[in-house]
Amino acid sequence: MCKEMVNQISKLSSYIGFAKKSRSICIGADKILSLRRNSVILVSSDLSQNTYNKLNNHSLKTGSVIFRLNPEQYLEIVGNPVIKAISITDENLNKAIIACINK
Repeated sequence: MCKEMVNQISKLSSYIGFAKKSRSICIGADKILSLRRNSVILVSSDLSQNTYNKLNNHSLKTGSVIFRLNPEQYLEIVGNPVIKAISITDENLNKAIIACINK
């Protein structure tokens, strides 16, 4: 992995940690689908296609942004192999995450 990618993963892990501390994180597809506001949704690419389609449709309805990450990167960022989808609801963290991923 290149140094820039490692730096990006480190930043995203920090943002997820901030979201956990501030309780502005939703874990799991069912909880994310119950959200009525826009957010940043991070999913692992090994998430089932049906669940991904549901989350993608939800993101279109709510104006959320969805990012699909490969399983290795996702595991490094989230830190739990069981969790396949998370959503960040804090507006400032959303902007930071989008800026970091689009870099």
